[in-house]
Amino acid sequence: MPNYIHIAKFCTDENIVNIVPIVRASADNGYKFLTMVRNIDGENKGENIYMSKSTAENFELGQVLTTQELKNFSVIHTTNANGEPRTKLTVGASTWVAVKDLF
Repeated sequence: MPNYIHIAKFCTDENIVNIVPIVRASADNGYKFLTMVRNIDGENKGENIYMSKSTAENFELGQVLTTQELKNFSVIHTTNANGEPRTKLTVGASTWVAVKDLF
């Protein structure tokens, strides 16, 4: 069974300090992504995290995601057809709950 990680946990674990909430797509292949900004050695560096194909179908290019929509995302580490590791965004698969949300 795949290991889905809630986006909040992923961001904390990966030192991601900001998310650009605009759905964009690669000029090369049209795959949709969000840009996440990591702080590495005091410098902010952007990294595009692509959506799974089934998740991408639910979002329009240029759509600005709300905080609530972002909270619905999970991240999964997977391998593509060429055997290369990939990190993908998906919606609704995480069983992770923030403790603060329980109160």
